[in-house]
Amino acid sequence: MNYRMTFHTIGLVIRYAALSLSAPAFIEIINLDGRSLSCILPYVYAMLILIVPSVFLTSKPPEDKTIRANEGIIVVGVSWIVMALAGALPFIFSGTLGVIDAIFESTSGFTTTGASVIADVESISKGLRFWRCLMHFMGGMGVLMFMLAVMPNVSAGFMHVMKFESTGTQPGKLVARVRYTARILYLIYTLLMVIEFLVLLIGGVEAFDSICIALSTAGTGGFANLNASIAGYNSLFVEIVVMLFMFLFGVNFTMYFLILIKRFKEVLKSEELRYYILILSVAIISVALLLINTYGNFFTALRYSGFQILAFSSTTGFLTADVSAWPTMAQVILVFIMCMGACAGSTGGGFKVSRMLLLGKGALATTRNIKSNRSVRMIKMDGKAVSPTLMLNVYGYFVIYVIIAIIGTLLISIDGFDFTSNFTVTLSCLNNVGPALGQFGDGNLLAYGGLSKIILSIIMLIGRLEIFPILLLFSPKTWKND
Repeated sequence: MNYRMTFHTIGLVIRYAALSLSAPAFIEIINLDGRSLSCILPYVYAMLILIVPSVFLTSKPPEDKTIRANEGIIVVGVSWIVMALAGALPFIFSGTLGVIDAIFESTSGFTTTGASVIADVESISKGLRFWRCLMHFMGGMGVLMFMLAVMPNVSAGFMHVMKFESTGTQPGKLVARVRYTARILYLIYTLLMVIEFLVLLIGGVEAFDSICIALSTAGTGGFANLNASIAGYNSLFVEIVVMLFMFLFGVNFTMYFLILIKRFKEVLKSEELRYYILILSVAIISVALLLINTYGNFFTALRYSGFQILAFSSTTGFLTADVSAWPTMAQVILVFIMCMGACAGSTGGGFKVSRMLLLGKGALATTRNIKSNRSVRMIKMDGKAVSPTLMLNVYGYFVIYVIIAIIGTLLISIDGFDFTSNFTVTLSCLNNVGPALGQFGDGNLLAYGGLSKIILSIIMLIGRLEIFPILLLFSPKTWKND
């Protein structure tokens, strides 16, 4: 076990967290509005607390820069827990939230879940509102993905770090070196965010709101500047722009790289992308038909259906409607879309379309193999054979996913809320969506007790890192010096 390199990397992540706090501090300074400069003290205190362990862990660069699988698990798991704790500090020092609530809000921010415990978002400072959205952006593509993009002399072993932080079934390199892959992905990610910001700005949305919406959409988070979320803008233009970019950020970023290098055939050949578009189209039209009586005509129903289906599928979680008041069938479709999530390799959460496809193909192949004892049908994806190991991983992921959803629902039921609320809140946190059904359609979970918030915070981390890194982090074998 290369402990020195492991904790050196974690120290760099802590330094990154400390530096990132300068952004909301700057927002506070340019929006003083008669307040004293003491409003930046929560960020200063947080930075000072983070700098100390960062200096201690990075003071002596390791000679051996190798990162193996075990080290990759520890780096990813510990780094995300540290970032969640670091992100809570400004809320605590400003007196906005208590310790447990602050950790929940920060975890929701970095995991891009978007569930909140702040009763009145519009009452907190612009710096804290910006920090909430910036956490989404930092967590969307991945905290360590950014580190890989900027760190010099990254070894090939960092592929393990990228693997455990990336979403989907088979994260891989776009180019020969891991560092360049991280750079390409982050450049595409940032460019899309900037384009959305500029489109909103040109469309008449205030600069502060435009950047916050763009940051949250890019990370497929859902934190907004208004208590009513996107509905508060009462603007069809804003809704259309956000819908477009929610879809774009829910697509595998490899597709954009392939488009840039003009390999269009490979994009068109992607089964996941084709099914993602097909499922979304069917869901949007179906829900719109179910909502005609609610909104009076098909086109108004289509407006709200399209926005919420895209918000739930990309796991962004923005709201323009009270989905808890929708017909039962429409809510069931939303729950399915929430669980399915976005494409692998996107910033969206959920089970992922690719895993859904592989589960379906696996079930079909098993049925056909049972009917015919003479042949075993090979499962293929995008025209390529899928290895039995990958299929086993998908089956295992599904089983653990279901178990976590059941256990999570049981544990938070201690607070006495109804089954629909508890079950969909657990699914929402596991899939990093934000809004739920029942009593928590707005995604505000302030009413839950401290223990439930801790449990839901853990579930959010498990969902963002796709189960295995967090579970393996607590395995003694991961920490053995083998």
